[in-house]
Amino acid sequence: MATAASHRTDVEYIWPQSILRSPMDQASLVYLDQNHWINLAKAAVGHPGGRPHRLALDALREARAGGRIIVPLSLTHIMETVSNQNRRQRADLTSVMEELSGFLALLPRDEVMRAELEAVLDVVFTLAFRRIAFLRQELAP
Repeated sequence: MATAASHRTDVEYIWPQSILRSPMDQASLVYLDQNHWINLAKAAVGHPGGRPHRLALDALREARAGGRIIVPLSLTHIMETVSNQNRRQRADLTSVMEELSGFLALLPRDEVMRAELEAVLDVVFTLAFRRIAFLRQELAP
């Protein structure tokens, strides 16, 4: 079931300029779920379970080295990785995460929401102050 705002096309989203990527940035964002990171780590260390993912790892490495993709981490990736009690698996996983992400990370949801709220308030108050200035001008003798 879709949420009320999931398909709104009548409202333009207002994003703070500080978190937007440059239009000149041609790299594509590639978001990997934790299970994909794990499979890539297995491929990187030659684990038999990683064999089917070797081509994907090679392609991601090539695209990342060529600047064609950005592969960010998220707070969820970090929390799930830290919860793994196996030190070797954590080391293998973080090695691939470092290589492909360069430790670039998505902003946490609460930071995105705060930035969105600030951007909306900036627009609302800017419009309100312009309206007040206009009214003052209209009412001036």
